Amino acid sequence: VALDLLPGEEQTVILTIDNAAPAIAYGLLVDPEVAFGDGNPDDVVVSEGIPAAEITNGDDAVDTTYNIPAATVAGTITYTVTLDEGIEPGEVVISFPVIRQGTFGE
Repeated sequence: VALDLLPGEEQTVILTIDNAAPAIAYGLLVDPEVAFGDGNPDDVVVSEGIPAAEITNGDDAVDTTYNIPAATVAGTITYTVTLDEGIEPGEVVISFPVIRQGTFGE
């Protein structure tokens, strides 16, 4: 996802997760990666993802893990992205690698 951000501006990014095939319950690890042109990626704040629909938080100690149950066809994880105040505006590119972890339950 590419965003043009101004300092202090907040934008919303919604990641859709499809669980159509195979429709089994499994854990997800989603750890956003930020690139900020010639700028410092640490000047870009990506919030903890907020799951919706049937996706739930996984391990409470790790804010990048989620669970998706077997019955779910799709769900979303919403992030807010903010550029720190006083930073030159620019294009921010965020990738959301999704790593499928082990299955759970039935």
